[in-house]
Amino acid sequence: MVGVALGMSTEGKIPIASTFACFLSRAYDFIRMAVYSRPKHLVLCGSHAGVSIGEDGPSQMALEDLAMMRALVKSTVLYPSDAVCAEKLRGARRAHRGHRVHPHQPPQDEDPLRERRDLPHRRLEDPAPLGQGRGHDRRGGVTLFEALTAHETLQKDGVAVRVIDLYSVQPMDADTLRKAAAETRAIVTVEDHSPRGGIGEAVAAVVGGSTRLEILAVREIPRSGKPTELLEAHGISASAIVRAVRKML
Repeated sequence: MVGVALGMSTEGKIPIASTFACFLSRAYDFIRMAVYSRPKHLVLCGSHAGVSIGEDGPSQMALEDLAMMRALVKSTVLYPSDAVCAEKLRGARRAHRGHRVHPHQPPQDEDPLRERRDLPHRRLEDPAPLGQGRGHDRRGGVTLFEALTAHETLQKDGVAVRVIDLYSVQPMDADTLRKAAAETRAIVTVEDHSPRGGIGEAVAAVVGGSTRLEILAVREIPRSGKPTELLEAHGISASAIVRAVRKML
């Protein structure tokens, strides 16, 4: 599939190849060589990543996809938190040509910046530029949802925290991260991914040494189970985030 998509790209088409994120590892040689073939535009969309997929078990849980894609020269790695963010990033990808990837779990909600009170869940509409992050005050994708739930819990206890939706993993919004590092006591990253090569290490490359950093990620080989149980077992649930913040305080 990836080989065919690359061939279509070299002929001026804009292919979007989609599968479970874990299956893209089988095509990594094709993906790697696609970089050196200099395609005009190639989009790879990996879904159903991480322990949050639940009962399908570890063979279906991509915990390496961000690392795999970040290692590619001149690749764009996007991790949309919700459906509208994914849609707007699709437009951004078309405008920003090159080899790009669109990994991780299926988006669930919407990308917020401006509130619209006529809709039940405070839907927001601003575009999602590449290389930036979003400040959130509402519910979104899997780990973002957990972070926002933790945010609500901590707020009730009088602990001020901010949530950054890092939907553009590569390029990364370094300015927002450095600003957060300067204005807060510490940064906690949360990802349904291995700690090796994921969001935590990407953030560490930007703010390392300037602030305390706690990386919450899947550090053990997972098993089949209910998504909520697995998020808690691997320390990436809302309660785990709350514990990490309180430990830092």
